[in-house]
Amino acid sequence: MPNMVSTILIDFRLPAVPSEADIMEQIVRPIESLMAGKFERMAATKCSYIFETVNDPSALLMVRIYEKGNVGCPMATVTLETPGKDSDLVKNMEDMDLEDTLKSTIGKKISGGAAGMYGYPTIRRCLETPPYLRSSDDRLLEYNFSEVLFSRQSDFQHVLIVDTPDFGRLLCLDYMTNLAESDTEAYTHAVMNLPHEDFGGKEVLILGGGDGALMKELMELENKPKFVTMVDIDDVVMDACTELMPSVAGHYMARDKRDGENYKVIAGDAIKFLKEKLSEGKKFDYVFGDLTDTPVATTARDNDIWNFLRSIISMGMDCLKPVTGRYLTHCNGKNVPEAHVAYEAMISSLAGGKCKFTRSECFVPSFLETWMYYQIWRTE
Repeated sequence: MPNMVSTILIDFRLPAVPSEADIMEQIVRPIESLMAGKFERMAATKCSYIFETVNDPSALLMVRIYEKGNVGCPMATVTLETPGKDSDLVKNMEDMDLEDTLKSTIGKKISGGAAGMYGYPTIRRCLETPPYLRSSDDRLLEYNFSEVLFSRQSDFQHVLIVDTPDFGRLLCLDYMTNLAESDTEAYTHAVMNLPHEDFGGKEVLILGGGDGALMKELMELENKPKFVTMVDIDDVVMDACTELMPSVAGHYMARDKRDGENYKVIAGDAIKFLKEKLSEGKKFDYVFGDLTDTPVATTARDNDIWNFLRSIISMGMDCLKPVTGRYLTHCNGKNVPEAHVAYEAMISSLAGGKCKFTRSECFVPSFLETWMYYQIWRTE
């Protein structure tokens, strides 16, 4: 297996449905000449052709013909996979921008030229840390990871911290963007619903929040809370963020500093903690839900997560002081409105229909999308 594979995708319009001879002449042979390697046909159907270079390690070329696309004319897609940087094929192309050269070369062979072509950015695959993450609505986002600082599988999730030119240091959990140094106002302050909330002298509970951002921002308010309790299950996240993202986490989750004068950090299960507080009759002024993101769908495979969120929010609401208490949380990206509809229906069904909410939104730099936040309370 090569240490990296580059995948180049090109779509282009055709003046007419080409014959196999045309495909060989207009597409395959020009690519062969660029790569200094002859392609051998491995398989073919009426509309698809697969070629592989005869040398080893081999490159793979796939040509797919669509007789009529949305533009009203035939279309072709070319997929070229080239092996890792140590292969002879790649060494032969070191002084060339293969993507642009392919577009130019094939464009000369096809009527309409490069104006009818679209090339996607080259996708780099088989990397130890792929730079591709997903948006809430499952769009592919490519990040510039300048350095991988931390990568480890905890008992609960994969924890990754990378450095980026755009967002500073970035925490990813299970290869989903979680929080970056650039996100304090857009994410953390948005969850806190600042400047609309007053935490001064209040008792606050944070469920999750292992990146430490909520704890740090609460502790640095001019009008500080009376006491903040944080419960997060993953020591690996807390330790890594304390060491590598101190501008986000501060020192509050360091193993020897988790008990402070007006705060306490607990490594444990949020549901178990809530059950204990409910049995004690403990009430908080604010509860933060900084745990699992809301699913983007309501399919059967998401039932466990929906049930978890319902349980957490329900118990969290029961731990709030009536009427004045607030449950503050994030939901999901603005591009998945179905999730918000389902989320709001769930909220409205809690506590016998006595829960109300407001919502806000903010564009989060490292998420590359607008995120939705909720403020929930009981009317009695």
